[in-house]
Amino acid sequence: MSPARAHFLRVTAENETAQSPQKSLAGLKGYDLVLASLNVHKRSLKQLQSTERKIAFKRQVFPEYQPWIDGALSAGTGAQDTVLMTMLVWAIDIDAFDTALKIARYALFHDLVMPEHFNRTTACVVVEEIAAKATKARETQQPFEANVLVQVNELITAFDADMPDPVRAKLLRELAELIEESEPENALAYYARAIELDGNCGAKGLRSRLEKKLAKLTDSEKTEQ
Repeated sequence: MSPARAHFLRVTAENETAQSPQKSLAGLKGYDLVLASLNVHKRSLKQLQSTERKIAFKRQVFPEYQPWIDGALSAGTGAQDTVLMTMLVWAIDIDAFDTALKIARYALFHDLVMPEHFNRTTACVVVEEIAAKATKARETQQPFEANVLVQVNELITAFDADMPDPVRAKLLRELAELIEESEPENALAYYARAIELDGNCGAKGLRSRLEKKLAKLTDSEKTEQ
């Protein structure tokens, strides 16, 4: 994308969002152009069967929407925006968590809703999709930044977000396992809360293992004294 087009999209997002505070952007020229581009890309995605290829495609075209994202967030008026909310999910899909969390914070503050086909609240989508990313990283032995989950947990706590208990439990279970080594006491607290929310979230065995590990360390320290 040329710098000129990027500037145009960012300014258009700022201006049109400012024109429609707390309302839909539908019908505004710039927004409709970006939405049309998104619909073309979504049709291209439907032609792909491989999840890996779909993610690669999203990663390729995502920069085309970054100026719109920047402009919408800069305007800060909270207009309902299908492009922005779709990019929230795409950002998670391509591991652009900083951008995803910026959009999520803005969306929760302004009570923006997901496009209809998601059938979930914004908070639920953010928690469920990012927790799933952490789960996949764990299962494939890939690194994942615990701070991403910390920020998600802080975000949904700050906005008192409602969602199914198993969804929140999964987030806390993944967070606890990521910080076991560095923050074992906090990990135990997260495991306990996850179990309260969903006894089948897989945290019971992990909590028991960590408790035994900490007990052994305590016994060892007493012996050394």
